[in-house]
Amino acid sequence: MMKKQFFMMLFALFLAGNLFGQNCGNLTSFTYTTSASGTSGNTIYNVSFSATSLSGGEKSINVTLDIGSTNVINGVCYVSAPAGGAANDYTAGPFDVPTGTVNLVWTGHTQSTCGGSTCLTGTTALPVELMGFSVKAMESNNLLLWATASELNNKGFEVERSSNGTDWQNIGWVDGFGTSNDVLNYEFLDLANLTTAYYRLKQVDYDGKFEYSTLAVAERKLESNIAVFPNPTSGVINFNNEIAGFKVYDAIGLLVMSSGNRTSTINLSNFRKGFYLIDTWAENGVTSTHRIILEY
Repeated sequence: MMKKQFFMMLFALFLAGNLFGQNCGNLTSFTYTTSASGTSGNTIYNVSFSATSLSGGEKSINVTLDIGSTNVINGVCYVSAPAGGAANDYTAGPFDVPTGTVNLVWTGHTQSTCGGSTCLTGTTALPVELMGFSVKAMESNNLLLWATASELNNKGFEVERSSNGTDWQNIGWVDGFGTSNDVLNYEFLDLANLTTAYYRLKQVDYDGKFEYSTLAVAERKLESNIAVFPNPTSGVINFNNEIAGFKVYDAIGLLVMSSGNRTSTINLSNFRKGFYLIDTWAENGVTSTHRIILEY
């Protein structure tokens, strides 16, 4: 599973210890979000988790949370909800600390004040910690850049692209490093020459589990290769390349004609002579405006 820049949820809890058949507090989920910090090398973390009892009434869990080498929660006791009811939800933060691996250790207790017997323990550790994901619009392609602060069983990244932020397609794959505690940098070059492109990463573990990153957007102004002739014209104008659609405006800016169909000609013979502006767009989204003189 991958910690996305703005959201990550871990449900994989390693349980150790002996239940001894006792009613015990239990951590049922752990979630955290990150955002940019104004301090170089830092990240802002907000955490949340839920607790419930294995059986019986209210019990408790004792929580310790470290981010890298920084301890942000040190043995704090949280009450767990009675078994069968809605879990008690808790939040903590923001913690503006040096970027690091998030590691939570907890113990369950048989009383609601973290007293009595310790009957359950567990940890959550970050499999893949994504430090950032961005895209740089080059002259005719897009360069995707990202880095991980640590990795655990990371098979790799599927790179996905969308032209509208809704419909996605797989455009490539980048191998991961498996398991590492070092900062690792990645890049991927997309050769598609699009005006606007949305990207996301699908990080895949060796066991098939996956998580998506936040979105990165690349925008560029592409030059049009559309030309019109003849100009001036007596009615029919031609395009040197087929266009995907057009709009025609008269000299005072009124829309007088439009089409969303592919074409290579426009017939203006039914209009009065004068100046007209024609907006065109191509299949790749590139737009252009042409000033036409209509005369007889």
